[in-house]
Amino acid sequence: MHWFVFSLVIIGNLFGIWLLFSMPNMSANKVKSRPNLTIIIPARNEALRILPLLTSLKEQIKSSDEVIVVDDHSTDQTSSIAQSMNAIVISAKPLPKGWFGKPWACYQGAEAASHDIFIFLDSDTVLRKGGLDALVDTFLNTKTPMSVQPYHRTKKLYEQFSVMFNTMVLMTTGQFTPFGKKIKTASFFGPC
Repeated sequence: MHWFVFSLVIIGNLFGIWLLFSMPNMSANKVKSRPNLTIIIPARNEALRILPLLTSLKEQIKSSDEVIVVDDHSTDQTSSIAQSMNAIVISAKPLPKGWFGKPWACYQGAEAASHDIFIFLDSDTVLRKGGLDALVDTFLNTKTPMSVQPYHRTKKLYEQFSVMFNTMVLMTTGQFTPFGKKIKTASFFGPC
């Protein structure tokens, strides 16, 4: 019985290595003249999480970029925190039939945008130094819509269990196998 379990562990690990064979890492090439950006953040009751994101953005955006926070009927200080960080805050309209909250908020942010390149970020994400340039440079090099699964920083022991589920999501896309570039996938990760 021990050999059987040991064999399953070995096979599972080899299968995992196959599914996560190639994990790309973005790096900024320092484009001399990057286009103007619209950063759209759907937010509902994110007062405890949105400030670190807005702070990380403030250090990386140009004065001509815009940050739009779509306040989806928050009952906390989400809107006032976003305004204090010079974000454009729009109030979400009532949810139409057939729509879900986050896509509806993202759509409204895109409708209000002034620029042609959109970056959608969840309120609980934070961009590392140079992260915005890395996103834009990668987009400009690929000229295709893209999505990034952010690094998941955990603070509490029980949060570490979510790493397993995040890894499973990455594995199911098929993008990171040795055949990743040959496989056409339609996977997008929600946070970025």
